[in-house]
Amino acid sequence: MRKLILLGVGCLLSYYSFAQNSIIQIMENQTSHLIFPADIIYTDIGDNQNYIISYTNNILRVKGVKTNKQTNLTVLTKDQHYYSFFVMYLENPQLNYFITTRMAIKVLGNTDNKSPPTVPTSAKTTSKTEIRRVNLPVRKHSNTATIDDNLFDKAVSLLSKSHLYDYIGARHGDIQLKVTGIYHSLKNCFIVYEIRNRGAIPYDISYVEFGIKERKRPKKSAQQEKKLAPLFTVKEEITRVLPYQVNEYVAVFGKVTVPNDRLFYMEVVEDGRNITLDILFHKLPIRRLY
Repeated sequence: MRKLILLGVGCLLSYYSFAQNSIIQIMENQTSHLIFPADIIYTDIGDNQNYIISYTNNILRVKGVKTNKQTNLTVLTKDQHYYSFFVMYLENPQLNYFITTRMAIKVLGNTDNKSPPTVPTSAKTTSKTEIRRVNLPVRKHSNTATIDDNLFDKAVSLLSKSHLYDYIGARHGDIQLKVTGIYHSLKNCFIVYEIRNRGAIPYDISYVEFGIKERKRPKKSAQQEKKLAPLFTVKEEITRVLPYQVNEYVAVFGKVTVPNDRLFYMEVVEDGRNITLDILFHKLPIRRLY
C-alpha cells in the first residue's frame, strides 16, 4: 500500500512539474511522444545536433542522445495554439504527454496575435481606420497572355481559399507583408500573399523579389542568393495599396525546392518602405494541388 501511495504521489509530482515548467524528458534509444488536441503544422527544436523531432497529424515524436544540454521545443497546431517546452535528458524519463490547450502560451487568433477590439455595430460602417479587403478585378494581361488558361484559373481560385497560415509575416511601419498559403502541383508552386496598409498614405509597389539565400553565412563572406522569377503573378498590375486596404496576390513559379540550410525570401520594395520576409520553406505544411 505504501508503495502504491508513493507511486501515486510521484505521478502527481511528475504531472505538476510538467504543467508548471513544461519540461519534456527524453532518454537515449527511446522515444517521447506528445499528443496534441489538434493537428501540428509547425515544429522547431533549438538543438538539432543532440535532439530530433518528427510528427504525424497530432502526434509529435522527440528523441535524443545523452547530453547535459537543455534545449527548447516550439509547436504550432492547426487550431492556432502556440506551445513552448523545455527538453532535457533524464535517466528515468516520462515518455508520454497528453497536451491540453491550457498548456498553450499563446493563441494566434489573427494577424497581430491579439483579439480585435469590440466595435459597436453602428461604428463598423463609419470607422475611417477599418481595414478593407477589396476584391480587385482579376484579368489576364499582355504579360500573361501566353500562360495556359488552366494554370491561370488555378492560381486565381486560390484567392478565394481560406488561409493556410496566419503567422508568416513581416512589417515596416504601417505596411505588412504576409504569406497566407503555399501550394504545389506536380509542375508548379503557388505562393499566396497579401500586402496590408494600416496607414493613411498609399503604398506604391516598385517591385517584388523572390529568392533563396543562406540561413547562416560566415563573417566577411558574400551572401549567396539565388533569385527566383515567377512565371506570372495574379494582380501584378495592381501596384498601389490604398489606405486601410488589403491587396491579395498569387505568385506562380515552376517547381521550387529549398534545401534545409537555405531560406526562401521575398522582398516588397517601395522607396523608403521596403519589407523583407524570410521563410523556413522546408518546415511548412505545403498543400498539394491536383
